[in-house]
Amino acid sequence: MTVLNEHEFSPYRPRRPIWIILWAERLDSQILLVLLAASTLIGQSYGREVRKAMNPSDGSTSHSMSQVIASVLAHNPMIQSARAKWLAAKERIPQAAAWEDLKVGTNIVLGRLVSVPANAFTDQMVSVEQMIPLSGKNRSKERTAAAEALVAFEEARRQELDVIAKAKATYYQISNLYQLLDINHADEASLVQSVDSTRAKFEVGTQGDPFAPLAHPAVNGDNSLPAPPERLRQLILANRPEVTEAQAKVTAARAKLELAKREWIPDPTVSLEAERYNAASQFVSQVGGGVSINVPWLNGKKYRAGEREAQGELSAAGSDFVSAQTESLGLLRNQLEKIETLHHHLELYGDNLLPTARQTVASYQADYETDKATLLVLLSSQRNLRDLETMYNQDLTDYRVALAELESLVGLDVRTSGLSKSNAMGKMR
Repeated sequence: MTVLNEHEFSPYRPRRPIWIILWAERLDSQILLVLLAASTLIGQSYGREVRKAMNPSDGSTSHSMSQVIASVLAHNPMIQSARAKWLAAKERIPQAAAWEDLKVGTNIVLGRLVSVPANAFTDQMVSVEQMIPLSGKNRSKERTAAAEALVAFEEARRQELDVIAKAKATYYQISNLYQLLDINHADEASLVQSVDSTRAKFEVGTQGDPFAPLAHPAVNGDNSLPAPPERLRQLILANRPEVTEAQAKVTAARAKLELAKREWIPDPTVSLEAERYNAASQFVSQVGGGVSINVPWLNGKKYRAGEREAQGELSAAGSDFVSAQTESLGLLRNQLEKIETLHHHLELYGDNLLPTARQTVASYQADYETDKATLLVLLSSQRNLRDLETMYNQDLTDYRVALAELESLVGLDVRTSGLSKSNAMGKMR
């Protein structure tokens, strides 16, 4: 006597029931009815147990894509760290543009070792000094700080785009897993219907009730191609964080070179002095003013070296900028080729393979109900349809993940026509 394993009748092992049907067709009708009934009961109970184990909280609330992205932007520590660095860099701009602090000093004569008249010399003096940046060095420092803050901003935006792309990819992959579960549930239902129909035919000798139409997973969202390549090239050069960051570094290096050249120009320091004699009845005996400058021309080696250093940094930043543009265009070309290939697969499935497979299932279903086709042929056509639906959903998931990667690559939503930055960072600006 053959011992049957209940797992062999599971709907998650779809090929085993086909062999059971082939073997069962050689037996008499009574044994066949017993086997079919056992297969149905075991398959239903095992399927319920598996679904319960895989989805313990059927009543849980689903989350939309916007909710997932909002949660990631609000709680991801890497994004929070990048934002904090950008805010700190932004605070350096007013510091660099500010004038030097006002200097206030005082001198007091503590004692003299010679005898002099009381009003021969001043014994107390108060001075006020302020350096005036006529050379514009503070403006050059401000431009440098602004460019460095933009670099920090683009680094934060890149961090945000990468995290959003990963969140979208994970969201699409989880959605695909649920679609595969739906396909398995539909496969289980079709097997149960086939068993019921076969049992009815053996019991009554007539055809059973017509099968319900085979459902396929509903696809929500726009699956069309993104913007044209020329438009994407413009977008990636204008919005990709790496390109904008490299351009900001060029601006910072140019400002540093300008500052190095301005180091040759001395900034005057204006001073105001108030003096008092010991024997004077007035609080202030005399007032004087003065102007002082530093002399950079005697230290030319230092400042020429500073210019050469700034010129080298500018040259390196320019090369990095060109490299970032070239690399971005290359990545865009590869990503577009991947997207176009997956889009072609989706069109092939949607326009040809899936409609043909559904028509085949419907045809074999009608033939089986009129005893013109065997159950094995019908189950094989249904299995072929489920396999095609599985491959279609996998390609659809890969296509959506590729679009999310393209958005991260370009730096914004490729389906919009605007050139605005990402929403969260845009609000921060």
